[in-house]
Amino acid sequence: MEWRAVEAHGIVEGVYSISKMGFVYCHIPMSAPSCRELRVHNIKGVKWTITSTNYSICRLRKWTRLPMAVPKERGTMSPRILIYDLEVTPSLGWTYGLYQTNVLRVERNPIIMSFSYMWYEPGAVKKITHERISQKELKNWSDKSLAIKLRDLFIEADIVIAHNANRFDNKVATAAFLRNGLTPPSPYKTVDTLTVARSIARFGSNSLDSLGETFGIGQKSEVKHSDLWYPCLMGDKKAWELMETYNNQDVDLLYRLYEKLRPYIRNHPNLGDLMQADHVCPKCLSPNLKKEGTHARRAGRVQSYSCKDCGGWCNEASVRHTGRTVNG
Repeated sequence: MEWRAVEAHGIVEGVYSISKMGFVYCHIPMSAPSCRELRVHNIKGVKWTITSTNYSICRLRKWTRLPMAVPKERGTMSPRILIYDLEVTPSLGWTYGLYQTNVLRVERNPIIMSFSYMWYEPGAVKKITHERISQKELKNWSDKSLAIKLRDLFIEADIVIAHNANRFDNKVATAAFLRNGLTPPSPYKTVDTLTVARSIARFGSNSLDSLGETFGIGQKSEVKHSDLWYPCLMGDKKAWELMETYNNQDVDLLYRLYEKLRPYIRNHPNLGDLMQADHVCPKCLSPNLKKEGTHARRAGRVQSYSCKDCGGWCNEASVRHTGRTVNG
């Protein structure tokens, strides 16, 4: 199996194999520079550290608590659901006026300045991680390191969740990948909570802050991005601390909003298909389903189910006697 090792200050190509004892052996070319730490990337982005640099064959040991990575389609692990929120810089341009004027020339286009994320793991302690651009990168107006980290997360994810993902977050992320010469991440599915809210109901406002207040699940922080972006670009440490709080709060609120909306999502990615599991709720993987009569489909009447855990509905195709439970 060929994997790619990425060093902190360069790229080293090597071939990696797994022994019966669970160690990973790294066959690095003799011409490659020695290094103390390697990140071994495969489909799930598992990280390892090097324990020896004296030989061309170096034994690696596991560094993070992530399990051994497997291709997504094998379905041997729980679905990886990424909840994230990113912040960008404004454009920098030249104008003659200050009010309702045209931008004559754009000096710098927006780049990603920070993002926060967490993995959806019901029952586990919430762990929100914040990543931000360095002052050196700001000076060079480069978000490449953030783009690489975000792409690694997308590679690991089966599903990504963001508020306005389809029109903003995912597109901003893809633009960063393209801008920095990165290849696309592996395929993933998207849940856009803004699109969901607009499609299932009519609220006074579909903003994350307003929906959080409507459902009583929390609100965004009082300090907004518009108050922080400039001092952050100027290197204000206090502003960056507030930006991290703001970014993390958005992710925590998004987590709760997703759980609130999930039973109503008609086109939620089928977790049963991802896991190749039969007779589980396609929205939450719970086997706690209750038969609720039948409903008509083109191929005939099919059994309907309600989930006793998340409250969602699903049905079982009658075309196959061993059919997998699918979305209604």
